[in-house]
Amino acid sequence: MLLVFRTIVVFISCYLLSNMVIGSDTKSMDSIASLFNVATKDHDKTDLLLEMGKVCMENNPAKSQLYLSQALTLAERADYQKGQANIYLAYGDLYFMKKDSFQISLGHYKKALDRFLMLKDEFGIIKGHYKIGMAEFVLINYARAIKSIEKSLYYSEDMGNNLYKVKALNALGLIYKNDNNATKAISHFERALDLAREIKDDDYIPKIIKNLGNQYKGLGYSSLAIKYYLESLKIYRKSNDSINLADNLYRLGLLHKDFGNLDKAYNYIFEAFQIREKINSHGFYKGESLSGIASIYVARKKYSVAIEYHKKALKYFVKINRPAHIQICYSNIGNTYEKMKQYKEAEHFLTKSLELNQVQGIGGTNVYGSLMNHFANISLAKQDYRQALIYVNKAMNIEVSPKTRRNSFKTLSNIYNQKNDYKKAFHYYMEYTTLNDSLIALKKERNVQEFQTLYEVNKKIKEIQLLKKEKEINSLNSTAEIKRQKIFRNGFVLSGLALLIITALIFSRYRLKIKANLLLQTKNKQIEDQNTNILDSITYAKRIQDAILTSEQYMDDALVEYFVYYQPKDIVSGDFYWVYELDPDNVIIAVADCTGHGVPGAFMSMIGNALLNEIIIENGNTQIDQVLNILRSHIIKSLKNDNDQYTTMDGMDISLLKVNKKEQMLEFATAGHRIYLLRDGQCHDYKGDAFPVGYYHGKERSFNLHEINIQEGDTIYLSTDGFLDQFGGPNRNKFGLIRFKELIVENKSQNIKKQKDRFMHAFRKWKGEQNQIDDILVMGIKIS
Repeated sequence: MLLVFRTIVVFISCYLLSNMVIGSDTKSMDSIASLFNVATKDHDKTDLLLEMGKVCMENNPAKSQLYLSQALTLAERADYQKGQANIYLAYGDLYFMKKDSFQISLGHYKKALDRFLMLKDEFGIIKGHYKIGMAEFVLINYARAIKSIEKSLYYSEDMGNNLYKVKALNALGLIYKNDNNATKAISHFERALDLAREIKDDDYIPKIIKNLGNQYKGLGYSSLAIKYYLESLKIYRKSNDSINLADNLYRLGLLHKDFGNLDKAYNYIFEAFQIREKINSHGFYKGESLSGIASIYVARKKYSVAIEYHKKALKYFVKINRPAHIQICYSNIGNTYEKMKQYKEAEHFLTKSLELNQVQGIGGTNVYGSLMNHFANISLAKQDYRQALIYVNKAMNIEVSPKTRRNSFKTLSNIYNQKNDYKKAFHYYMEYTTLNDSLIALKKERNVQEFQTLYEVNKKIKEIQLLKKEKEINSLNSTAEIKRQKIFRNGFVLSGLALLIITALIFSRYRLKIKANLLLQTKNKQIEDQNTNILDSITYAKRIQDAILTSEQYMDDALVEYFVYYQPKDIVSGDFYWVYELDPDNVIIAVADCTGHGVPGAFMSMIGNALLNEIIIENGNTQIDQVLNILRSHIIKSLKNDNDQYTTMDGMDISLLKVNKKEQMLEFATAGHRIYLLRDGQCHDYKGDAFPVGYYHGKERSFNLHEINIQEGDTIYLSTDGFLDQFGGPNRNKFGLIRFKELIVENKSQNIKKQKDRFMHAFRKWKGEQNQIDDILVMGIKIS
């Protein structure tokens, strides 16, 4: 009787559900409902109800849960194990989407995996482990998350499922990023990106690029972060992926705000908010955007407008019950009122923030210390010095961040200054200055950390050279030992009387030889290990350098018709290329040759690349000659050591040009390079300045700006000196300028992409058996 009743309930519920539709999902729901109405088997009905639950999951979670509940009832009645597994996966997704029920989500994913394992469903096992890993990740159980995702990766590789392999590698990158293991994070992101590009997974390519941007932003390398964000932004704009497009815009806005580019910051974040409003994103993301806009108005000192946006953001966070973000909003509003000198309102909102901090522990001691500093400053403004000291001493007596401690010192200095206690005021001001200088130094230190790997590699190279010398000495010692043994063996033949003595000596020397050989083997093993470590370090340095170079995908959009022939002499290179699209009509291109090659050259190339990002992308300097002047100044300043008794001659030769497609104008400035222009079958070369971007003897001169009118069909060539200076041919001469121009003309009729192969073939043929003497970089850009 119970079974009959249950069947009737299921049937009636399913009938009613089949007539429900949701907003934009109406067509999909109608299609599924039509199929459901004619379905006769429980298995089919289960799958259709499951699909209904998935379709309306984002827009109507309550209705989705109802569909899934009915599907599970049918699946259990029919003992449909695979259906149950898929329903539990969907249940997990539903609770995962709610963002406050991850533990419940994890439980459902585990139920799904148990059934997939029982069924030996390989694809289900891949999904189950992946979903469990992601749930453990958001629950901050990183070790368990890694274990589950690695199982998903293992099964994906075994099954040849590259799509989930990309997802697993990307997920591992995210976990390692949050677990502060930058090396492993970047390694997994790059593996994921390589595979995604190989299989043309257009959904995941921009996500991984954005994750690399997030990683470099977290490390403090804002220039690299902007580069990756811009690259993924282009893809998202083309694909109409509104959710990720909005996220990218928001992150770009925050970076530009940090750089002080407030107009750009506002435009990016406001566009992100408009998109999130249009697609009716989760309230968290709308609140996040509004908070970002508010922070820009604070930076513009438009405090009243800022408070309006902070309060709008607060409404969203209250609605979705996000205490941590509510607390931040209260603090931000209070701080803004403090700037407006409206102290009553400031104290009101700061008190609300303090209540959340004390009752729910949100923000910990550092937030408490920061709030005490603000209360102290308000009391100081009211000339209530006693209360101000009480507040600031509360901040001083707990564990806080260096930044919060620094602010406490400043507040104490201001309090004692207003009390005319100048001795204490000076004391705390010096404490403030010392800590502030330390924080600034720490920030500067992070700017050079990306070069640390290359420095360590260079250091290890010197160590291996010493070990090689030691090996040579040991080898000589071993040879000498063998000679001595021969003497003793000859003595044994010549003198029978000394047989016992000589035998003893031979045995003794033989033991020494064994000991020497064992020592030599140990040294050889050390050298092999050193070689392996150095090669690993240099290979990792190459991965960093490759990541910094402008990506092929970005150049495909910015340049369209071009080629790059890039062939380092060693694993890493002192040559680099750099491309940045200012707008659809203007693109800036650089080809540079840094002092040296290999590790020292690569070190300089990374400095040059980072400085171009800073000067052009971050600071908006686009006048070509001025860019080189600023670049030279920065390089000299970066490499100068006040304690040195000499001035470093490091720097670079460079071609920097701006192509204006609309005006058909080429602007360029060069340091030690030429620009080559192929037009109507003739190759013309244009000289710029002969002095380098770096220190040189004589009076410092400004770089000159040159302009050339260009037309459709023209091809521009840029080259470092490695190609032209290569020795080869029958007489072991340099390739030279004349042959280089002839090579350009010879290939005038070739497709621009095929010209790379022609240049490569010509170089190899000329070089023959000779060693490559320098890094090679040739770039061709066709005007179309």
